[in-house]
Amino acid sequence: ARKVYTVSGEPLEPGQVLIRAGKIVQLGKRIDIDKATPGLLVIDVPGTICPGLIDAGSGLGVSGRHADEFRELTPGLPALLGSDLGNSDRRAALRAGVTVAAVTPGDRNVIGGLGGVIKTHGAGLAESVLKETSFVAMSLTEMASSGNRNLRSGRPTSYLYRIPNTRMGTVFLARRALMEALPGALDAGRAVGDLKAMLTPAERVVLREVHAGGRILRVRAQARYEILTALRIAEEFGLKIQIEGAREAIHLVDLLKEKQAALVLSAGETWSGRDLEANLNLGARLPAELHKAGVPFAFYSDAASSLVSLRERVTWRVRNGLSEAAALEALTLAAARILGVSDRVGSLEPGKDADLVAKIEERIQGRPSTGYGLTEVNGVITINSAHFFLAKPESAGPALPIMEARIVAEDGTDQSAGSPGELWVRGANVFRGYLNQPEANAEILTDGWFHTGDIGYLDDDGFLFLVDRAKDMVLRGGENVYSAEVEAAIYEHPAIAEAAVFAVPDERLGEAVGVAILLLPGHSLDADGLRAHVAGLIASFKVPEHVWFVEEALPRNANGKFVKRELRESLVDTPTG
Repeated sequence: ARKVYTVSGEPLEPGQVLIRAGKIVQLGKRIDIDKATPGLLVIDVPGTICPGLIDAGSGLGVSGRHADEFRELTPGLPALLGSDLGNSDRRAALRAGVTVAAVTPGDRNVIGGLGGVIKTHGAGLAESVLKETSFVAMSLTEMASSGNRNLRSGRPTSYLYRIPNTRMGTVFLARRALMEALPGALDAGRAVGDLKAMLTPAERVVLREVHAGGRILRVRAQARYEILTALRIAEEFGLKIQIEGAREAIHLVDLLKEKQAALVLSAGETWSGRDLEANLNLGARLPAELHKAGVPFAFYSDAASSLVSLRERVTWRVRNGLSEAAALEALTLAAARILGVSDRVGSLEPGKDADLVAKIEERIQGRPSTGYGLTEVNGVITINSAHFFLAKPESAGPALPIMEARIVAEDGTDQSAGSPGELWVRGANVFRGYLNQPEANAEILTDGWFHTGDIGYLDDDGFLFLVDRAKDMVLRGGENVYSAEVEAAIYEHPAIAEAAVFAVPDERLGEAVGVAILLLPGHSLDADGLRAHVAGLIASFKVPEHVWFVEEALPRNANGKFVKRELRESLVDTPTG
C-alpha cells in the first residue's frame, strides 16, 4: 500500500504486510519474498491500510437489549448469550471497516451483566468470540430508574413494578450489590435489621472477581454528578472502572486522569456550530481534551445499526480538535486495550490477527449531517446531509417537502434572502396548538403558520441558517445583538469552559450585553482581557459591558440549554468581574 498505519508505531510509507494463516507475519517498507512461492497472493492497495476498527460498545446481534428483565441486579448474565452471529448488522459493520465490537448489556438494570467482545466476521463462536466476558456493566443513569413504579403506589400502565424508582435508589442498589459480594457481608451477627440477599451465589462470585481486580467494572454515567458518583464508588471499594458515556466530563478531565479511569464515549454526539458553542459540556470537545491530558478513551455506537457509521461519526471529533492520529488510535489500539484484547487486535504487529482495513482515500473522511426541528412540528423541519452539507456545513438545510418556511420581520412582513428574522413554518405536521391555552396559541399561530421563536435567515437556495433564540436576543439601543454570535466569539478564547450571554437592564440603552463565564481548570482571565479578545471578532456595540466569572457550572435545563433567566436573576445585582 502507499501507506500502512501500524498505530503502535510510525506509519510505513510505502508499506507491505505479510500474512500467513490469518496472522501478521512481517511488516516493512519492503519485504523480500519470492513471488513464485506457492499459494502467495499479492494485493496492491492504491491507498492506505490500517487496523480494523473497533466499536467499544454496541447491541450487535442482540434483540430487545434495552428491555431488561424484572430483576434489577443481573451481574452474571453474559450479553453474548443473546447474540445472533447471522445478524445483518454484523455483516454491514464489517463492510464499513469495523472488524471487532463489544456486545454490551442494556442500561435498564443497575447491574446489567457481562459484556463480551466478538469479531464481525467468522462463521461460528470459536472463530468470532475474542473475549466472552470483558467487563461487568453497571448503570447509574436515569434509565435504571426511568419507568419503574413504586410497589406501594397505584396500578401501573406501561411501568414496571420494580426498584429503583429514584436516582438515589439507583446508587443505593449499586453499592448494596457491591457490598453484598464482600466476604461476610451477610453475616447475621453484623447485619443491622433484616438484611436479605439480593444476589445469587454465582452472581456474588462475579462481583467478587470485580473486587479482586479480575474483572473490570464499566459504569454508564452521563451527567457530571453521575460521573463523580462512579468515581466515589470506585474509590470506596478500590475498583478499576471504565466510564461509559461521560457526556458532561469536560470539567472533570484532570480528576479522571488522577483516578486513572478509562472512558468509552458515544460516537453519536454530533454537536455542531452554535449547538457546540452553547452546549460545550455535551461532549464535542471532550475527546480532544482527554487526548491532551493523556486519559485513555475509545468510542461506542450503542445501537447495532450505527456500527456502519462509526468512522463517519468519529470524523466529527476531528472537526472539533481531535487529531486524525488520535482518532485512529481511539478506534483501534486504545479500544483494544480498554476491552482487554490488544494481544490479538488493535494494531498491525507480527503475531496479531490480520484484521486490516484498506482505504482508497488518504484521509479519514465522513459524510455528517445535521438538521433542525421542534416538538411542535412532530420532529424535523429541515435536513442538511451528503453533498449539501459539504457545500453549506453551517446551514440547518432546506425545509422538508411537506413544510413551508419563511423569515418574518417584527412588523410581520417577509424578509429577503440573507436578512434575519423570526422563522415561521407551516405544514401538515405542525401542531394545532397547546391544550387549553388559547392566549398562547394566538401569539404563536397565524393562519396555520407557527412562530418558532428562533431567529435565522434563508439564503438564495432556501437553506436555513439559525442565528439565535428570539428571547435570548439583546436589544441594545435599537441594535439587535444575537447572544449566540457573542458566545461564539467568547469561545474562541482557550480559557473558556462555559459562556452564557443575556440581556441586562440599562436605563440609557434599554438593554446591555451581559455574560456569565466559567473558566477551564488551571486558566485565568479577567473582564478586560475578555473584552479585548472579543473586540477583534465582533462589532464594538456587541462587546459585553457586564462580565461575571462564576465558580460552578452554569445552570441548564433538562435539554442541556442554559437557563438564562435564572442567571440574570441571580447575577444582575451582584458585582461584575
